[in-house]
Amino acid sequence: MSESEKKVYKIWCDAFKREDISVEDNFFEIGGDSLIGMKIVTALRMKLNSIEVEDFFEYQTIKSIATKIDLDYEWRE
Repeated sequence: MSESEKKVYKIWCDAFKREDISVEDNFFEIGGDSLIGMKIVTALRMKLNSIEVEDFFEYQTIKSIATKIDLDYEWRE
């Protein structure tokens, strides 16, 4: 798992309140909804210089959102 995947994984685990998530799991297929999505986007925004809500809903796995982050955003920490 890449460093970005690890960071996104932790955010997802916290939002879903579970740790049995794979980097390939689709957000909606594992029970994601708009409330969980906004929790994740808010957490990502706190840790990134920026992120668009549209990006989160377009890239629906930990792996794909981490790749998008690595290409277009920077981690604050």
